[in-house]
Amino acid sequence: MEFTGSKAFLNIPVAAARDKKLLKYPKSIILLGEIVSMLNVTGEFFMSNSTLAKRLDCEPRTVINYVNLLEEEGYINKRIVKDKNNGAIKGRIISAGATLVKSASLGWCSPFHESSEQEFTGVVNQNSPKENKVIDHHKRSINKSLSKEERERDANVIEILINYLNHCAEEWRRPIITFSDSEINKMVRAVHGKDTRKLKEIAEKTVVYGEQYPQGYLLTCIKNLPEEVVNEE
Repeated sequence: MEFTGSKAFLNIPVAAARDKKLLKYPKSIILLGEIVSMLNVTGEFFMSNSTLAKRLDCEPRTVINYVNLLEEEGYINKRIVKDKNNGAIKGRIISAGATLVKSASLGWCSPFHESSEQEFTGVVNQNSPKENKVIDHHKRSINKSLSKEERERDANVIEILINYLNHCAEEWRRPIITFSDSEINKMVRAVHGKDTRKLKEIAEKTVVYGEQYPQGYLLTCIKNLPEEVVNEE
C-alpha cells in the first residue's frame, strides 16, 4: 500500500528551507518535506510521480525535475527499480542523502547544520569555542590514559556492534557494511565512557537510514550517545 502522507505537518529541515537553490523552486522544498515525512515512517520513499504531481499541483515531469534537483544537492539518493525478468523500469525508491543526514539527522542524532537554531532543540548543550577546546583536550587525555583492559573492552563492544549491524543488514536484505581499520578505531575511541544501552537501536537505524554513508552515520550516533552514568557509591 502506498504511503498516504502526513496528516498534520511536513518535516522540512532548516538547511533546505534556507537553501538558495531550492528557494528558487519552493515546491521542491515541499517535496522534500513529503520525502522526509515518509522516511521517518518507512525508511524509504516510494510515492509515485503522479501522486506527487497532484499534491504539488504541477506536472509529473516537474516532479522529476524537483527530484533531480534534490539529488544534485545531496538531500536524497535515488535508486531505480527494474523488473528482474525483462529489465523494464518499475519505479524508483528514494533514501536520505548525505546533506539531509548531516543537516537534519532525521530527528535521531543531534542537528549538524551550522545555521540551525540548536538552542531550541533541547538536544545539544551549547559550548563556547574555548570550552570546546578544553573538552577536546580532556577527551584526548582520557584516550591516552586508557588501560589495556579498557581499550580491549571498548574494541569488543564495537565488534559486537558491527556483528549485530550486519545481522540487521541481512534481515533487511541490505549489503553487508564494511569498516576500515581507521573507522573502527574512531568508533572504539568514541564509545569509551558512553552509555551503550542504545547501541542496538542505533545499529538498526544505521541499516535503515544510513544508506549513503553508514560508517559515518554510525560514528556520529555513537558520539551523540549520552555519557555513562557512574555510580560512586
